[in-house]
Amino acid sequence: MFSRFPRRNLATNKHERTRNYFHFFFVSFRVYSWLIFLAFLLFFAACTNEYQPIAAEQQFEKKYIEPPEQQKIPASKTALKICADPNNLPFSNEKREGFENKIADLIGREMNLPVEYTWWAQRRGFFRNTLRAGLCDVVIGVAEQF
Repeated sequence: MFSRFPRRNLATNKHERTRNYFHFFFVSFRVYSWLIFLAFLLFFAACTNEYQPIAAEQQFEKKYIEPPEQQKIPASKTALKICADPNNLPFSNEKREGFENKIADLIGREMNLPVEYTWWAQRRGFFRNTLRAGLCDVVIGVAEQF
């Protein structure tokens, strides 16, 4: 009978197995020897003596950047100018019912100045268009992560 898988001669098979073991050993030895060589090379490259200690003064020296020069807007001496949102209860509104309005009234009373409001919705550009433009002296409430 014929088989799809021919039988091998046992002697040839044993010889091939021995040859394959030696071949595997030598190939793996060559690969592993290169890997070991590279590991030693990296180890000794990392251990070079190029470490230079930094002096204590230089180590903790902080470099500061000077802030840009800001224009100074003089505060009003006739009235306490407050910038607030006209429709932002419970904080503030135009009827002065919010607690920020009450705080502003207390501050004005302590300073013996009348309180004047500049109403502007607290959206993008609120501080740029009010406080920075010089329309007011104080903003009572500011968002948490401003």
